[in-house]
Amino acid sequence: MTDVPAPERGEPAMDRRLAAILAADIAGYSRLMGEDEAATVRDLKGHQAAVLPLIGTFGGRVIDTAGDGILAEFASVTHATECAIRVQALVAERNRDVPEFRRMRFRIGINIGDVVHDDQRIYGDGINVAARLQGLAAPGGICVSRHVYDQLNRSLKSRFNALGSHRLKNIAQPVEVFAMPADAAGNDEAIADDAGLEQQIRFCKARDGTQLAWSAIGRGPALVKTGNWMTHLEHDLQSPVWRHLYRELAKRFTVIRYDARGNGLSDRDVEAIWRPSSRRPVRSDSCCSVSRKGARYRLPMRRGTPNACRAWSCTAAMRRAGPGGRCPMPSGKSTRRC
Repeated sequence: MTDVPAPERGEPAMDRRLAAILAADIAGYSRLMGEDEAATVRDLKGHQAAVLPLIGTFGGRVIDTAGDGILAEFASVTHATECAIRVQALVAERNRDVPEFRRMRFRIGINIGDVVHDDQRIYGDGINVAARLQGLAAPGGICVSRHVYDQLNRSLKSRFNALGSHRLKNIAQPVEVFAMPADAAGNDEAIADDAGLEQQIRFCKARDGTQLAWSAIGRGPALVKTGNWMTHLEHDLQSPVWRHLYRELAKRFTVIRYDARGNGLSDRDVEAIWRPSSRRPVRSDSCCSVSRKGARYRLPMRRGTPNACRAWSCTAAMRRAGPGGRCPMPSGKSTRRC
């Protein structure tokens, strides 16, 4: 992969941000093309069709796919590294029945740094470092810089070996490199298990018209998780608190989750969390049913309202009541003064 040019002087100013950059290419691509051009192009397109959607699954954005290369950016180094491991595991699986001399293996490099960007491309030395790290990676392996390594959790760090400092072409300062060998990247069961956590978020409507977000992950009998306060379908699936629980449950069940009204991706500006006139929580979410592969499930209704919900509902009702309005909460029930 060639160096990415910097924007020329005199051009309009572009935005700058910190990003994790993933650069990948096919080891021995020129040899494969020389042996059988048509088969190589066909196999490359097949791999790209399987690999590129994974980048979006892990929160990344594809920047370029010129030739046999892939350039992508991520907001998180952890997501970039997990995506790289998953890519190598997927490609290793696809290569299982392919003759050794025709196997395509990605080399992947990951770096984090300041980049400037316009509507179509990104620029910066951080991208060039990622491209150089990719060149150091073994076929089927991953190389990361010290800045990336320092931000990984203990489980991911344990899979990397230190390669020491390297002077990279056209990079002024030496870069400390850490490598994950092909056997560790291509056979990672923990990240491969996350394939069952790929979710598609859908929406349904409760009886009063409130739109509720829900999703289903995993395989097996349905297991519906009741909604609670402060949930988010996307963020909870990546949370270090909940992620491992959902991963294990998804191995045996179809886990159906939803954001209760006022939370996450469901409608937030709703009138029906609390009825000031009756002083009772609304329980209309129970009338919302969803379908999954021909079966229908009813979202459990909320039997009560936690204190945090009561405090929020109280202030929301006061805001609707306007100046001089009285708190609709029973005395002593609110967790904070109105």
